[in-house]
Amino acid sequence: HKCEHAGLIKKVKALERDYLSGKTGIAEDVMKLLQQWLRHHIMKTDNQYSSHLVQNGVR
Repeated sequence: HKCEHAGLIKKVKALERDYLSGKTGIAEDVMKLLQQWLRHHIMKTDNQYSSHLVQNGVR
């Protein structure tokens, strides 16, 4: 789980470097990254954690 977050941070930093270097089209890259993150990480990985937490009485 931590590796996935570290990977996201790495990708965001790469996008930041691209932006600061003057690369165009960054907005589309950011949207793609966020959509992928929402679909994969939040809807799948985090959802698996929430089920486990609820089963163990965490609210």
